[in-house]
Amino acid sequence: MKRTTLLATLFAATALAGCTSISGGNPTTGTTQPPATETSDTGSTGSPAAELDLGKANGNPCDLLTAAQVTALGNVNVKTKTSSTGPVCTWEGKSLLDDSTYEVRIAADQTFENQLANSRSAAVFSEKNIDGIRTFSRDSTDASRSCLTIIEAGAKGTVSAAVDVARNKLSTQKPCTESEKLAATVIGNLRG
Repeated sequence: MKRTTLLATLFAATALAGCTSISGGNPTTGTTQPPATETSDTGSTGSPAAELDLGKANGNPCDLLTAAQVTALGNVNVKTKTSSTGPVCTWEGKSLLDDSTYEVRIAADQTFENQLANSRSAAVFSEKNIDGIRTFSRDSTDASRSCLTIIEAGAKGTVSAAVDVARNKLSTQKPCTESEKLAATVIGNLRG
């Protein structure tokens, strides 16, 4: 329950700030990083983000991972809910010490640009392209346990991927690297 609360806090901070992969990353503390590649793409038709079809999820972010991908997450229980920003799927680790928790949210009416602008002041923040799609990773504390990666999905939508790394895995799995891996998997599946 505490881990689900941690992930919910990550999402809430981003959602409130914006109210209106698989590659690793090195988030920095307290500074804004330039985009990994120069782009003025905001998810318009013909852009890489426009290639991501949120309709493939049928409103259920649990559908954004295949059964094999869920199995690869480890020993998890699946939970769904609806938040103020949209549907949520959580693959909650069964053991706080040994099993990480993963969460994916669909926000069809939250623009990437608003969330990006309002997340730049997070304690940990980095932007990067994952498979040609604009993303950013953030954490309001130090990203020592959890991290959230936001994926641009068209002109008016985003998908969020968060990971709360199990305590016994923290020495080998970095939270932002893990959330970016989850984001890359989601991007691949949305492209189909």
